[in-house]
Amino acid sequence: MRLVLGVCVLAMLAVSYMVGGCSMIEQPTSQLQYLVSEDVSKDRVLQTIASTELVVIVNVGSNRSTIIRDGVVVDQWNSVTGDITGNDHRLPEGDPVPKMTPYGIYTFDEIDHCPVWYPGAVLDEDSNTFVSFGADSPEYWKIINDNQDVYGPCGVNNPLGEYVVWFNNDYGYHGTAASTEWILRQSTVSNRRVSGGCIRNPPEKISMFFEMLIDEPELKSYKDSVNKNRQVHISHQQNLQSKQNEQQNVATDDSSQVVTPQTVTTRVADIIDAKIIVGNFKGDLPVQEDSGGLKTVKLDSQKTCTVVSEDVFTFENSSMMTPLRRYSRGDRVIVLEELSEDSLQRIKTTEGWMEASFVDSCSMQYSWLPHYIKRS
Repeated sequence: MRLVLGVCVLAMLAVSYMVGGCSMIEQPTSQLQYLVSEDVSKDRVLQTIASTELVVIVNVGSNRSTIIRDGVVVDQWNSVTGDITGNDHRLPEGDPVPKMTPYGIYTFDEIDHCPVWYPGAVLDEDSNTFVSFGADSPEYWKIINDNQDVYGPCGVNNPLGEYVVWFNNDYGYHGTAASTEWILRQSTVSNRRVSGGCIRNPPEKISMFFEMLIDEPELKSYKDSVNKNRQVHISHQQNLQSKQNEQQNVATDDSSQVVTPQTVTTRVADIIDAKIIVGNFKGDLPVQEDSGGLKTVKLDSQKTCTVVSEDVFTFENSSMMTPLRRYSRGDRVIVLEELSEDSLQRIKTTEGWMEASFVDSCSMQYSWLPHYIKRS
C-alpha cells in the first residue's frame, strides 16, 4: 500500500555540446537554451538521453513534458506540476502550503494500472474536518470505502487517473481525473501549477507513455494482466453509465454481482531502460507537427580523443596489418568503435584502426540535428 502524503493532491538546427570528465564546452551557437537549468547538470542530462532508451523531460518552467526515444524527440504536451505558491494546499487555519515537484534525474520504480489513492488526509463532509491517514483509523477508511469514485481503482474522480508511474518514492507521473482535465488545457503556465508535487498528464498521453514502458518481453505477463483489467474497467464504466441513464441508484445494487477493476502493479526499476528528468529549463526541444508527420530533433553523439604519441598510424582493419594514415601528438580523432581482444584494446576511427593506448583526453560531443518522423 502506498501512502501519498499530499503529493498527488489536486493537483538546420544543430546545437553542439562537448562533455569530457566534469566539464562541458559549448560550441558557439544561437541555440543554447535547450535543457539549460540551474538545478540539473546539462552534462548529466545529455549523457542520460544518449545512454537511455526512453526519457521523459519535464520542464517545470513551461510545464511541458517531452518524450525522447532512442535520442529522438517523439512527442510533447502540457503537464501539471507542483503548487509552488501553496494556494491550492492550505492548512485548516488557511495558511498556504507550497508543494514542489522534485528536480533531478530519476529511474522509474513501479507502475500501476487503475491505482488507488490514499492521501495523507481526507475530508469528512459531515463535520467539514480533515481525517488524517492511519491504519487504525476507522473514520479514514470509511471515507475511503464510501467514495470509491475518488479513491478507488480507476475511480472517475481519482486524481491519479488510470495510469501512474512512480519515481523518487512517492511521486507519480500519472493521468488525471475527468473533472480536472480542463486544467491541462490552460495556456497560462502558472494555472498548471496546482498539484501536490506529482506530475499530471492528459489521459491519452499517459496511456501512450505507459504502453511504451511495458513493451518489454519481461513484462508480457504484466501487460496481459493490464489488458484484462482494462476490459473490466471499460465494462464497469459502461455499466455505471447505463445505470445512470436509467436513473437507478447504483449504491443499492448487489455488490457481489459487480465486477470492478483492481490495481495491477509491478516493479520495473531493474527491467525497463527509462528515466525521468525534471528541471526548470530555459527552453523546450522543438517539435512541430505538419500534414505529413513530425518535425523534431535527434541527439547525435561523437567520441573524440587526442593522440598522445608521435608517429601513430591507423590500419585498415583490427589485425593492424596495413597502415593507412600517420598521426602526430595532439591530433584529434573521432572514435567509431572500441574493441578489446587478446589483452589489447583497439579503437576504430574515421581513418582506420589504432591502439587505444595511443590516445587520451577523450570526450563526448553532442549535437541536436533536424529529424522528421513520417506519419504512418
